[in-house]
Amino acid sequence: CYFPRDLGRGSYGGDVHCLQRFLTRKGYLLEEPTGYFGDRTAAATKRWQRDNGVDSVDGTLEPSSRDKYALLHGLPLPGSGRITSGAGPDQKNTCVDVCSEFTGVRDCQTRCAVDKKDKKHACREACQTLFWKRVRPSVPRVRGGREHEFQNMPLLHVRVVRRHVREV
Repeated sequence: CYFPRDLGRGSYGGDVHCLQRFLTRKGYLLEEPTGYFGDRTAAATKRWQRDNGVDSVDGTLEPSSRDKYALLHGLPLPGSGRITSGAGPDQKNTCVDVCSEFTGVRDCQTRCAVDKKDKKHACREACQTLFWKRVRPSVPRVRGGREHEFQNMPLLHVRVVRRHVREV
């Protein structure tokens, strides 16, 4: 997983689903991932934060939690400049262009990595951003953090129609 944005109650997307899979594997969340961040995900996140010495134990995946996760998994720190939305002018970059289609609408995102070894994280961020941008308007609003309401929600598919890696 790679978390380029803060996650908290009401968040929805592939990054939330990935967080839930991680929390389930580690024994913090005892239900199937839904992709919706509600009360149960917040409680599981809070337990993970407490067990891993995160400064802010509030059940949201905010900068200090995202940094701790990245450090524990050898990922680029969010906001470190290792992954950007465009190539830097003074350095060589590996850029990943990802285009998707959802409900007949095509959209593209680009993420660039200064270090070639970070290209998979650039790709993940581009894909997660596309997914969130396309799916967010289709997600029903749920009050009170009731993740169980998402258990029977049909899966939303964002089809990646093009992925291109280039050196700039």
